[in-house]
Amino acid sequence: ENFATVADPCRNVTAVDDLTTDVDNNCRADPLVNARITATGSFGLTLAERQGVGGFTSGGNTGLDAEVADSYNIGLVVNHDFGAPGRLMASVDFWRIELDQQIAVPTRQGTLNGCYDVDAADFDLNSDDCQDIVRDAFDLPANSGELLEVNSTYENFDGLSFYSGIDVSLAWAFALSDWFAGAPGDLSLRMNWGHAISTNSDERGEDG
Repeated sequence: ENFATVADPCRNVTAVDDLTTDVDNNCRADPLVNARITATGSFGLTLAERQGVGGFTSGGNTGLDAEVADSYNIGLVVNHDFGAPGRLMASVDFWRIELDQQIAVPTRQGTLNGCYDVDAADFDLNSDDCQDIVRDAFDLPANSGELLEVNSTYENFDGLSFYSGIDVSLAWAFALSDWFAGAPGDLSLRMNWGHAISTNSDERGEDG
């Protein structure tokens, strides 16, 4: 357990706001947050409340599903002996990996945003993200609702993650005597180069 540096999405939400957002409405739909708003007019937080947020990271999750991956690879290999100039060995490989239901640990800010920063019609305090948030239910009503814990557990992320790249290998080998009369031994030169074309992930989901 350690302290989390997080920004509460509900901070300073008021009972009435001409610029109401889904986050504002979701915060008002949280009974512990709404109790303070009703009592004081807004969900204002003290410095101690903002800095005293604990929580656990990397917790287990019995609801995890296995990751599923499809990988593709296509390559070209050239191996040719040019005689005295030497032997060329070259390979070019293109690879692509598609990973579904990737397992990862969201940031604790991501947990907060995943709970409250959703369409108001989809807001659910029983969602995985909201269940990882613990608010003060004891100091009702004027001091209730501040964050006590924000936990982060392993989750499956919705959507596919794509990783692709190109790997190139070049090697040149020759006998030193082919270039320098009477020189003993062989010389081999090799170069390896890799380039990541994409490491793109769709946005996180809430199904894990």
